[in-house]
Amino acid sequence: MKQVLQHYLPDGKDYVWYNVNVLSTWQPGGKNAIISFDTHDFLKPKILSFLLNTQSPKNDPYWVHSSFLQEVASMQDEAVWSVRDFVRNTETNRTSNARPNPDYLRLHDLARHAIHVQETLEVAVVTIENMIHQHEHFFLEWSKGDSVDAPQQAQKRLHFYLHVMKSLKYRAQANKERLINEITLAYNTVAQYDSRISVQIGQAAQSDSAAMKTIAFLTLAFLPATFVSAIFSMTFFDYTPAVDGAVEIYSISEKFWMYWAVAVPLSALTVSLWLFWHKFFPPKVIGL
Repeated sequence: MKQVLQHYLPDGKDYVWYNVNVLSTWQPGGKNAIISFDTHDFLKPKILSFLLNTQSPKNDPYWVHSSFLQEVASMQDEAVWSVRDFVRNTETNRTSNARPNPDYLRLHDLARHAIHVQETLEVAVVTIENMIHQHEHFFLEWSKGDSVDAPQQAQKRLHFYLHVMKSLKYRAQANKERLINEITLAYNTVAQYDSRISVQIGQAAQSDSAAMKTIAFLTLAFLPATFVSAIFSMTFFDYTPAVDGAVEIYSISEKFWMYWAVAVPLSALTVSLWLFWHKFFPPKVIGL
């Protein structure tokens, strides 16, 4: 059986496992031998207490099983409701939708505890059903001529604890489903928040794109004129206005070829370096 604790143990765990390993033998004379091994220290005084304080019928060996089931049912009830308390605390303290930050590790730990509690209850139900089946065979074979009060009482107690275990199993199943619902809600809340952030990023990118289009248009509009003015403002060109009846003169230097000799290779080198950089040093892909 697994007990989920409200605090952490020195080893960092917030749960503890309790093993109830019992071997019992019975002789028709009414003598019972009960062996409990690998028993947790917490359970030893409880087992001794209910064994010593329980009056054992001589004609039914299953009295000890119903006595053990009483303690097992009590501990399983505590386990189920301890998980329920954690689930309820998770439901009432959900992360904010405005900026969600769920503790996924804690949620998955609680889900693991809920699964373990339900698992142990399912095993307990199957075990009690087998006890009832075996007790019915015993009742038919060994109780002929003897008083049937004790076997009938044991049978009723076994059926009672079977009902208790099944009820706790349904509660444990509900706890697990509620916890799965909270985990799903946490994932969906984060997904919705990320979606809202993506929309905002898209809107900002759209605004930046509009600004870049404006800059690109202005560059396209002024670049040709800037290029022409830069060419004609070089010292390769000379303009002499008409003065005192002289004819105006507009001349170009014979060394104008030097401009093209430098500008064209430099432009080609710049483009080549850009292509080389993107080919041999590609940008890193996010997520790979």
